[in-house]
Amino acid sequence: MICGHCHGQRLPEPLDRIQIILTRGDPFNAGEDLSQFYRPIDRNAHVGEVSFASRFWANGSPRLTAYEYQGILGSRCYGKGEPGKQINCLSCHTMHGGDPKGQITAENRTDQPCLKCHQQFASTPALIAHTKHKSDSTGSRCYNCHMPRVVYGIMTFHPTHDITIPAPQLTTSAGVPNACNQCHLDRGVNWSIVEAKRLWPERFSSAQLSKDEEFNLPEGPRSLFAGDALTRALAADLLGGGGPFKPDPLWSSPFLVEAFADSYPIVRYFAASGLTRSGVPWQMAKPDYLAPPAQRESLLWQWRESVNLCPSAVRQQATALASQLRRRRRDVDLEVGE
Repeated sequence: MICGHCHGQRLPEPLDRIQIILTRGDPFNAGEDLSQFYRPIDRNAHVGEVSFASRFWANGSPRLTAYEYQGILGSRCYGKGEPGKQINCLSCHTMHGGDPKGQITAENRTDQPCLKCHQQFASTPALIAHTKHKSDSTGSRCYNCHMPRVVYGIMTFHPTHDITIPAPQLTTSAGVPNACNQCHLDRGVNWSIVEAKRLWPERFSSAQLSKDEEFNLPEGPRSLFAGDALTRALAADLLGGGGPFKPDPLWSSPFLVEAFADSYPIVRYFAASGLTRSGVPWQMAKPDYLAPPAQRESLLWQWRESVNLCPSAVRQQATALASQLRRRRRDVDLEVGE
């Protein structure tokens, strides 16, 4: 409960308790039942005409940091866990140990926290049978599949705390990023749905392909140009190697160059970082993502020249997709509640 006091944006319960909080201070003390004082904000929460919906993905999962408590409360590992074994913050985090970035020990950055309950997947053969991926691949790491990095905060992306099963069809039906295409950036969402139906037929037998040809396009570039600002920033980060899979810069860089023309600074920030990450085959200074429009336009043309090392077919595809998908999308301003 005490962690949710900060890591779970909330409203007073009842709402008129706000007067007491503003005049006398926060009535909650560590060890008390947080739900007796506050209720966590969710996608349907309102205060007057103010809506909090934009802080959540369409399926209700948080898309911003400071909503980790909501993620845990919505997870089956918490709600359906065995009494005494329900997941909680200390299942992964420590109070005064581990890496200060997240207060997580090296061991808990592996699959160990999950294996405390799911011991049936501890052996290599069982793991492969479960994930349908090589045991040492990114597709066999619990966090990558069940806690993908789809939560934004302080110019970086974090793992969601809404622990779920990957569902690529949520991308086509509700615009929710899926774990499969965080690695398979060069494949379409429809491809991921087909593969999910093939590999896990019982679970995904009813999953439907999208009739929209857009979802046959490579998901990394598609979401980079077609999504809302947060989705585009996430795609730029993934294409720039910030996610579980490190794409070949000769393939991903032309798309990042075109993303440098984005209207949102945070999208340009991730694009600029990806273009100058370690391992790229050119040596250029990181472009100024906050430069005035005319200067950014000049930088854009310079970078288009610089990625001539990349296959011409990829460069042509990047230019075409950027133009095509930007015309189709509907930009919506985002509110970041931090």
